[in-house]
Amino acid sequence: MANTTNTNVTTANDLTGLLTNARQDAIFAGYESSIYLPGQIMNVHEVSGNQITAQIPKFAAVATSSVSTETYDDGAPISELDLINVSNSAVNVVAQTYAARALVKDLSSGDFSSVGTVLGRAVSEKFDSDVAGLFTSSG
Repeated sequence: MANTTNTNVTTANDLTGLLTNARQDAIFAGYESSIYLPGQIMNVHEVSGNQITAQIPKFAAVATSSVSTETYDDGAPISELDLINVSNSAVNVVAQTYAARALVKDLSSGDFSSVGTVLGRAVSEKFDSDVAGLFTSSG
C-alpha cells in the first residue's frame, strides 16, 4: 500500500507517476504562461539558506534634464560628460510560496497532465498579478 491518505491509490508507482506528470506540467505551464517567472523582464533574486527575506536594490530615477549631450566632431577630442550620481537603497522583500491544489477523485478517467497545466497557469496568473501590484506601489 502506498503511504498516502488516498485509499484509491493501490501502489506507490501509481501515485508517483500521477504526481510527476502533473507537477512537471504545472511547472512548465506556469513558466510558459507567466510574464515574470522566466526572469527576462525582471531579475530573479535567490533567497539564500534558511532566509525568507531578500534585499533588492532600488535605484532612484534620473531626470531627463540631468542627461547631457555633446555634438560629435571628427577633429575634436570627446569631452567628458557630467557625472550623474544614482542613489540606491535596499528594499526587503519577503519570499512567498505560491501553490494550487486539486482534488482528483477518479484516478481511472483523468488526464492529469491537463490538471497540472491548469494549476500551473493559475499559480502564474496570481504571481504575475502580485508582481504587477508591486510595480505600481513601489513609487
